[in-house]
Amino acid sequence: MKHFARLLMATITLLPAVAQAAEAPCLASADAAAIVAYGLPAALEGARKTCQNKLGEDAFLRSPKGAAYIEGFKAAKPTLWPKAKPALANLVAVGSSQASAVITYLPDALQQQMVDAMVSGVVAEKFPAERCATLNRSVALLSPLPPLAMAEAISMVAGLGAQLGERNAGRIRIGKIAICP
Repeated sequence: MKHFARLLMATITLLPAVAQAAEAPCLASADAAAIVAYGLPAALEGARKTCQNKLGEDAFLRSPKGAAYIEGFKAAKPTLWPKAKPALANLVAVGSSQASAVITYLPDALQQQMVDAMVSGVVAEKFPAERCATLNRSVALLSPLPPLAMAEAISMVAGLGAQLGERNAGRIRIGKIAICP
C-alpha cells in the first residue's frame, strides 16, 4: 500500500508535466482518432455538466436517451483502451519522458480513471456554454450512429476543419494539438 501511495504521489507531482505535454504535441491521425474514441464519453459527460442549466428540459443531452447513448460509449471503452493507451503515452512522452514513465507504470484501471477525470474536468471547465445548443444538436443528429462510427465522424470533421484553418510547418492543428501527416 505504501508503494502504491508513493507512486500515486509521484504521479500527482508529475501532472503539471503531463499538462505541459498536452500543449504542443504532434499526433499521428490514427492516434488522434483513438484518443477521440476513448475520450468521447468523458468529454460528453463534462459537456453535460457545463450545459445542464443551459439546455431545455427536452434537450438530447439532458434526456434519458442521451444518457443511454453516452453509456453505449462507456461500454465500448474496454475495446478502445488498447489503441488509446499507446496514443496517450505518445502524447505525454512528447512533453515529459519522466511523466510518461511514471504513468505507464500505473495499472491500466488507474490510467483510465486519470484520463477520464482529466478529460471530463477540462471539458466541464473550458467548454463554452454558448455552444451547448450546437453540441446538443450535433450529438442528437449523430446519435443514430454506433459509438465508434460517431467517434470516427468527429475525428474526420475535426481534421477537415483543421485543414481549412491554421497550418503550422505542414501540420494540421486542432487547438494546440498538431495532427502529423
